[in-house]
Amino acid sequence: MIETDVLVVEDDPDIRKQMVRAMRRTVRNVDEADNGVAAIELFHQKHHPLVVLDLRLPRMDGMEVFRQLRKADARSQVIVVTGHGSKDDAVAAINLQVYRFFEKPASLDDLEDALTRAYNEYLARTQSSALSYAAHSDLEERTRLLYQKLEALTELSLNDPNNKELQVSYLSAMNELRDVQAIEADLMVREFREKLPLANGEGLSALEQAREELRRGSKGPA
Repeated sequence: MIETDVLVVEDDPDIRKQMVRAMRRTVRNVDEADNGVAAIELFHQKHHPLVVLDLRLPRMDGMEVFRQLRKADARSQVIVVTGHGSKDDAVAAINLQVYRFFEKPASLDDLEDALTRAYNEYLARTQSSALSYAAHSDLEERTRLLYQKLEALTELSLNDPNNKELQVSYLSAMNELRDVQAIEADLMVREFREKLPLANGEGLSALEQAREELRRGSKGPA
């Protein structure tokens, strides 16, 4: 049993009931919504780590729901299950980092397996975010202390401009500040790359590969 919350967004009551019943065997708590607006409201209340989403919904299109979820909490893992998704929808979902994309009728066993794997991905992202926050906090504190040190050294140098030790200390603090700022800049670049929908340098090839797989899938089995 996964100790977490999943939000099921499906307008067909029979399909929704079937999915909810299956998911309750795997996930501690299952919430449900029958339209896009209700889904966003529920998500803002709980920030569900897992979301199972249909694309054709009343009141708000599923892709717009997906974008709103991404803005609210990028760590949450979204699994799309749809019977009306086009190839363009699938590619757009892939670019938005959907965890899995299923066509209806989806195998309930496959869906349960995807939920387990998606939750592991959520935990990994949460841990990464916590480490990133700790790293940023440490760098911010070091930067603050270095600015304080430089301010104090500047004031002392005004009263004793020929003091070589003060000059050396000032240069040393400036060099340390540059190092800290370089580390912070590198951390921000790495985090930005990790959040990109597609791997760095592989965007076009990954997109073309996804489209080709979708084209083959749309033809059905040979």
